[in-house]
Formats: sequence, C-alpha cells, structure tokens
Amino acid sequence: MPPRGAHPREGSRDLGGLWLLPPNGEARRISTSATADALPHDRVFAATLEAENPDGRRLWVATPAGLAVLDEQLRVRATLGRREGLIADRFDSAATLSGKLYFGSGWDDCGGGLAVFDPTTRVFTARLAADGLASDRVAGLVVEGGKLSVRYGLQYRRWASDYGYQRHDPSLYDPATGSFTPPSAPQRFPRHDRPKPPPHPTEITPWLGGYTLSTLDAQGLHVECSTHGLLIARSAQRPVHDVSALNVTLLPDQPFQQRAEAWRRNFAVHSPTALATSLEDPNPYARVRALESAATSDGLYAPWIEPLRSALAEEHLLVRRAAVALLAKLDAPEARPLLERAQRDPDPSVRESAALGLAGLGHVPDLRIVERLLQLAGTSYYTAGLKFYDALAASPTPAVVALLLRYPLPLDDYHPRLEIVARLGKAVVDHPESIDLLLAARAMHGSSYPA
Repeated sequence: MPPRGAHPREGSRDLGGLWLLPPNGEARRISTSATADALPHDRVFAATLEAENPDGRRLWVATPAGLAVLDEQLRVRATLGRREGLIADRFDSAATLSGKLYFGSGWDDCGGGLAVFDPTTRVFTARLAADGLASDRVAGLVVEGGKLSVRYGLQYRRWASDYGYQRHDPSLYDPATGSFTPPSAPQRFPRHDRPKPPPHPTEITPWLGGYTLSTLDAQGLHVECSTHGLLIARSAQRPVHDVSALNVTLLPDQPFQQRAEAWRRNFAVHSPTALATSLEDPNPYARVRALESAATSDGLYAPWIEPLRSALAEEHLLVRRAAVALLAKLDAPEARPLLERAQRDPDPSVRESAALGLAGLGHVPDLRIVERLLQLAGTSYYTAGLKFYDALAASPTPAVVALLLRYPLPLDDYHPRLEIVARLGKAVVDHPESIDLLLAARAMHGSSYPA
C-alpha cells in the first residue's frame, strides 16, 4: 500500500516538520507527527462538526495528508486517507448537510472528487465526475438553501492540443435526491492567460501564527484552520493574543553589496602595473573582475607574473581561482612554477584549474588531481573531463597514457574522441615508450577501444 500522500501533488505526512534528535535513541518528529494522536499535517484547510451522536460530537478537519477526527475532548482519535480507502489524501474543504459530512478534494491537473460520510452507517461514499460532478477537481463546498454548492478548481488541459485551462461553474447537490445539477460547458482559458489564483490569506492566526485559511463557529466552539495548525476555543468569540512587533535591525549582506558594487564598475586592465593597482582594492570581487578583464595579448608575459604571484597568496578563493585562470593564458616559463604551486592549494577547484592550465601549456600536471576529477566527472565528459583529455593529448607520457586508458573516452562521443585520438597519435611519436601501452590496450579490447 503506498504511503499517505502517495501522489506528490497531494501531501505527505512523511516529509518536513520539526525533529527531535536525542543523543541516544531514535529521531522523532514533534511537528506533523506521524502518530495516531496527532494531526496528519500542520496545514489545516477546513473543519466541520458531526451532529450529536451517542459517542458525543466529533470535529472533522481536512488537511493535505488526510482527514483527522477529533472526539468530544478535542483529541485526535483517527486519521483517514488513501490507506483507509478514501479517494485521496488531500482534502481542501468540508461541510455538513442533512446529517452527512462532505469533503472536497482537488489536486494536480484534474484529481480529486467528493467524499460523503454517513455517521449512521459509518460508511464513506465517493462522488466523482462519473456520478454527476462537473469535474473531479473540487475546490470548495458551501451549504446554500438546503443544498450543497460544489465549487470547482482550475483544470490544466494536458490532454488537449492547446494545453490551456478550463473551469466549470458551481453545481448544486440535492441530498434528498442524491443528484447534481447538470454540468454546463466549462469556461476555457488560453495557456498564456490563465486566471489569477485567489489572493493569499493575510489574517494572522492567534497563538499559532501562520495564516487563517477558514473558520468554523458552531456548538459553542470557535475553530480556526491555519497554515500552522488548528486553533480551537471553547467560546463563541475569537481568542485574542496580544503581540508586539519585534525590533529588528537589518544587517547588510556585505558580500552581496561587494559583488553588486564590483559589477557596476568598468575594468580595463591593460598593463601589469594596472593589475597590481587593482589587486590592492579592498573589495575582493573587484579584484576578481580586474583579473578576469586583464588583457595580456601583447606577448610580453613576464611582467604579469609578479602581481599574479601575490594574487595566488590571497585568502579569498575567487581571487586565487581567477589568478590561476589568467596564469594558464600566459605562455611564459615563469607561469609554470606558479601553476605547480597552485596544485597544492587548499581548495580542489583551484588545484584542478592549475592542473588544467599546466596541461594546456604542454606540461604534465599532477595526475592525482586529474584522476580525482575524472572519477567525480563520471559521464560528464563535456565539462572538465573532456578539457583534460584534450589538453593531455599533447603530452602522452606513459603515466598520462595509462591514466587515459583507465578512464577512456566514451564511445558515443565520436567527433571529439576522433579529434583527440588523432592529436594523441601525432604526439605519441615523440613518446615511443607509450606506444606499447596503446598497442596492448588495442590487443586486449579490440578495434572499438578508444585508444
């Protein structure tokens, strides 16, 4: 049997809430508690009272995860839903008429219906579109002149070619005859012009907090159904709980402000001197922007090394990462020792960027970093994994070839694999000691092997 709230659009008593985690013992939810004596969900949509019976009056409440039945002492005595044979777990509305209880359900595109409970027989009866409802998606129940007015929710026409929406006018249910008024043709709306949802409730529920969704005043009780639970007062008047506003001091989000300030500025870094000046900016995001905008296309790369050396010692991660990215673009011998040092950075993203930069400049990086990335990449070869294959193809040392054979290119990536393997084949001429590894792999796996 599926758990309560089996459909994700209905509700669930198995998710969320406040949990108690004792040092010794099992974790226990203390809100929305999945126990027999608690509401099945903290959000309560509607409530209705059962007429007097030998067991005393009963209060029924509708929630997204089932119905709850409260006894004369207002204790939860039962919770009912799909597991107990009802048409749904989510019930949004409730009403009492002619001794029977009615619960409306509406969820997803067109799910739901009307559940009718007869206290004398203790039997539920389902009423669906096949029984006279205009739609299974019931959105509200109102008693009017001895009859039940059934309001319908907006339906998504997933089955139609226009993928629009439709909604039926309310229909009346006559308990004396057990019949509904004939449904009229639904009003249809294009997909881009669907009706606006009803306004969000704004009335705060006393004591509980949250917003009041509906109220019930009957038999000396005042009941408020709230987004934060159920409030019951043995009084005809609404309880009052005086509260005062909190004196809140809003603290600025400094990183957010620094990022915004950096993006509003224009950066034009065309010389090492300008970069060194920009790296003294107190805003770390401005330093990142300066590194990203540095223009080093004049071929004189050596003067850029010194400001980048200081950037690699920065505490701010994004500054170090941007410095590594800029170093990887410099075709200068001085860049290599800095990139090799960056392979020992505390942050893995900086280490991987430095290893990729070394490979792109024709040097063999720390292959332990490459292997870790290929292990984590899985089949995501079009991200960092494919970049490493492409860069390492120019330096097919035996250690590089052995690594690439352990993590071969995917067979379905034909075009990039063909280009990389072709480049690898040209470069391996300068590394004859790696040819035996490639030939052995081909002999073992056949001609379809990426090598």
